Amino acid sequence: MRKPKWESLVFAYLSSPAMTLWAIGHRPLVLALLFLLFGSATTTAQQTAVIGRNFPGSPRFFYDADGAAGPSHYAEITNAGFRVTALSTGAVAYNSTSLTQFWGTKVGLPLLTGCCYDPQLEYDHATGRWIAVSLSGAGRTDSAVYLGISDTSDPSGGWKGLVIDADPSDLRWADVDYLGLDGSAVYITSGLPGIVSTTPFRYGLYVLPKSDLIGATPTAVRMSRFVTPYPPAANDYYPTASPEIDYLGSATDGLHLAAYSQPTPDRK
Repeated sequence: MRKPKWESLVFAYLSSPAMTLWAIGHRPLVLALLFLLFGSATTTAQQTAVIGRNFPGSPRFFYDADGAAGPSHYAEITNAGFRVTALSTGAVAYNSTSLTQFWGTKVGLPLLTGCCYDPQLEYDHATGRWIAVSLSGAGRTDSAVYLGISDTSDPSGGWKGLVIDADPSDLRWADVDYLGLDGSAVYITSGLPGIVSTTPFRYGLYVLPKSDLIGATPTAVRMSRFVTPYPPAANDYYPTASPEIDYLGSATDGLHLAAYSQPTPDRK
């Protein structure tokens, strides 16, 4: 293909005797400039994203929204409820009227005071199950972590779950949770603010083997609980941590936990 006139002029200038000595001493810079001007020797075909299907989400807007895609469904969970859409047709397969209805009726768990908030949702490719998490009891001694597991890869079908005491010492409550998965376990992190202002902030990590969750009756008897100090800097608003999702399902990768704190000196 013919080069544009301005590229030919630049190429001629860079090839002139006046530039030869300079180019020898600045070869990396010259090569970089030539690459920017003329591109690489090979080109790749442009990739085009194809939208398979459009469908509306929940018409009720609430904060703390999360969603995931499985083999045949897209599921979304918010503080307003749980909604499942069939990927093949875009039809709504299930839609709870509230988040408490999902946990109380769909999952079949007891509804504690202050249930529920901060929902999280993932599809586990390794087991073909959906895993949902929410919190309960803001500022209360009976604050809890709600954990739900679908019976199959269809999130509109049956679910089961369990309730985990956020802090057995009853000094802190659970807030701002994150959900992670790998080949062997489910990981849940949560901030643990003090119920009274003099109680130091802590951060909790709950680790549950998958094999204990996908049976007829989920159990937390082998759950590992880690509670660690997380002293924020002077202007931090809230420290958060997020476990990684391992979509390959490896049981040997271990947990990757990313943590950060966001300074907000202007926050009231």
